[in-house]
Amino acid sequence: MEYEVGFLPTDDVWRVEGIDIDSGDIEQVLFSGPRAEKRARDYAAWMSAKAALCGECVTLGPIQPDEIGASSSGCFRCGAKV
Repeated sequence: MEYEVGFLPTDDVWRVEGIDIDSGDIEQVLFSGPRAEKRARDYAAWMSAKAALCGECVTLGPIQPDEIGASSSGCFRCGAKV
């Protein structure tokens, strides 16, 4: 899935949208209130990193903040092709 962050000015809400390229499924998560933009951006980064783990690394548990963005071409933990 690819995740994007957007602002809905009429509702003062930040939206994270995940789009599955293969199936066309769309997920939306809305954030409002204090620090809504930061929470939305953190969620999008976390979900993007989670989606980019290989089968072996996904069993190791939650992704640590220092692991997010470690590799743009493969698994965020070990670099294997996803």
